[in-house]
Amino acid sequence: KAFWHKGSAWEHQARGKSQALCNMWRAVAAGLVGAVQLALVCSHRPLLTKSSCDGDFGSSQTGLFIPDPTLSWSYTHYLDCTHRAVWMNWVNPTANQTFYIGVGTPPMPRFEDLRADALIIGPGLPQLTDAEKQLIPAQVLADPVWNTSGVGAIFHRSPADQSTCAHLGTVMQAASTVRNGRCDFWEEWGKTNDWRVLDADYNKLPVASAMYHAAVFLQEDTSGKVGIAVGTWVEDFVAPHNIVTPTCERILTDWSEKEGNQTNCLPLTSCASLTSPIPKTDCTRSAACTPTDCEDTILEDAVCTQGKQCDCQALIDGAISAIPDVNSKLEACGTDITTPNGKVMIHDVCAKSCECTKPLEFCADFIKGNAMCTFGNSCDCDKIMEETPCGSTIMSAMGNVEVNDVCAESCGACPPKMLCGGDRCPSA
Repeated sequence: KAFWHKGSAWEHQARGKSQALCNMWRAVAAGLVGAVQLALVCSHRPLLTKSSCDGDFGSSQTGLFIPDPTLSWSYTHYLDCTHRAVWMNWVNPTANQTFYIGVGTPPMPRFEDLRADALIIGPGLPQLTDAEKQLIPAQVLADPVWNTSGVGAIFHRSPADQSTCAHLGTVMQAASTVRNGRCDFWEEWGKTNDWRVLDADYNKLPVASAMYHAAVFLQEDTSGKVGIAVGTWVEDFVAPHNIVTPTCERILTDWSEKEGNQTNCLPLTSCASLTSPIPKTDCTRSAACTPTDCEDTILEDAVCTQGKQCDCQALIDGAISAIPDVNSKLEACGTDITTPNGKVMIHDVCAKSCECTKPLEFCADFIKGNAMCTFGNSCDCDKIMEETPCGSTIMSAMGNVEVNDVCAESCGACPPKMLCGGDRCPSA
């Protein structure tokens, strides 16, 4: 059965398997990090104030420092062929500390063949085999880290077959499903899908107080987007840590490309074929992105495959019938339905039936229902807009938040927004 809700995506907590998993880990973590953590959304704490790219973290000597490897962290990076890998460093707190590393990429056609590998490097780890060295880029093997006495490494390779989630560990398997023939992770906080191409859990780091390193690189020498998660499964958004601002000059908003395909400005390109650097084009809805395909995808979504709600017109009609003040197709398309697998916005699975128009959810300032207010005590849209203008993105410990989403009415962002414009839409 589907249930319709009027309101913002930030006002309703999702249900389903991924939320149950989060609750399980909250219960485990409660004794470690305090009861305040139980109210937080299952998520990784951001390591950066914004996405990194280009020359950021290109060697072990300039790697991103992980301030506390016993916590769950994440960040996003665009490899533009400046460096072959993105590196991280941290101090191992205790002997035999476990360490996780996982990599994902947006579910866009150009990333279909993208595979990412990872190395964990440090003292007490085994020596790489000759076969493993054949799979590691020469630039990574030439890094000065290998000159350290007693250093070894754990090598993890992304499998070619990503049609199941068999390559994921137990935690991520429980939070992921096969969608459109690919292993897919639905990130509830950001409302994004993600192809999890690598999942390497339970790595044991034997030497306490020693420096360890990690390198993530693409199997093929190409550009590409990677979302990297590291550390453990313990969530802590309260403890103070220094969060790094990368030097990246690219505008990397809409990382998951929900608003449009960013091939024109963030391509997947063979590095060997480049004769000049990839231009730093502003990849926004008004610039270099191309229109998102306007099709109904409901038959491929869990709304249909698990929830048995497969008729877009029936969902639209049901919303009009069930929700007071919803009297039109456009208004209905801006509502969400709750299914056995969580909450889904009608326009996200019924784009064509919604006339290729993606409306903002019912327009108001939803900041008081957002974790920025409930946990961060940032509840005043006027003050938020003074620091972060409308149309921009707030990078917070709870994840990326669009100012227009939480302060829609104050920002004057209530008119329907288009799926990147273009001739697929009734107006540009």
